[in-house]
Amino acid sequence: MISRAIEAGVPFAWFTADEAYGQAKWLQARLGERGVPCVMAIRRSDTLTMAEGERRADDLLAKISPPRPAGPEHAWSWSRWRRKRQYQARICHYQRRGYALT
Repeated sequence: MISRAIEAGVPFAWFTADEAYGQAKWLQARLGERGVPCVMAIRRSDTLTMAEGERRADDLLAKISPPRPAGPEHAWSWSRWRRKRQYQARICHYQRRGYALT
């Protein structure tokens, strides 16, 4: 289906796939050959082909992602941020519908 869409000239900017298709190495290779940018979900134990060879996804992520904060400080800061955003979204929701807020 993807090959037919490309051949028919269907415009699209990228291809996205869930974990089931993200594990299909043949699909990744075919998209790469055709120059189609893609975002594919994979398991963290899957391997990726790099210039230096096969690498596990979780090993690559460990190099670029900072350690996650732990403890109650992180939970409290996340909770405050979430409550603030929920309040702002609620205000925006009612204002768009014409309700007067006091």
